[in-house]
Amino acid sequence: ATSRGIVDSVANGLNGTIFAYGQTSSGKTFTMQGSGTLQEGAASGGGGMKENGGIVHMAASDIFDHIEKEPERVFLVRVSFIEIYNEEVRDLLVSGDSDSHLTIREDKRRGVFVNSNETIVTSMNSLLSVLFAGEKNRSVAATG
Repeated sequence: ATSRGIVDSVANGLNGTIFAYGQTSSGKTFTMQGSGTLQEGAASGGGGMKENGGIVHMAASDIFDHIEKEPERVFLVRVSFIEIYNEEVRDLLVSGDSDSHLTIREDKRRGVFVNSNETIVTSMNSLLSVLFAGEKNRSVAATG
């Protein structure tokens, strides 16, 4: 329900961002991807993805459901995947540490942005494949 307004705006041609932040162990990962990895959330089976997946799965499913309901329109869906960890912005769609660091920029027209990689996706499966690849590049620290 929280991301529904963003999904509706995206379906109407606006950019959308869903951003989770908080202290270590506050539930950011669970909120975004559900229980386990993004891949495990997607594998929760059939219609269960919306119930067992996180916001990523629900929002993506809603976006592609909307696209399917409007076959007369042409949609372009691009996905990027970044993280802010220890005050560094990293592009998770770039393998290797050296090229993944991003600079935060500001422009009068665009506002605040980073030049992250974007991948065009055409289905829920292609979107999840991109996110599965990016998930492998996430920073993970022990909580204790």
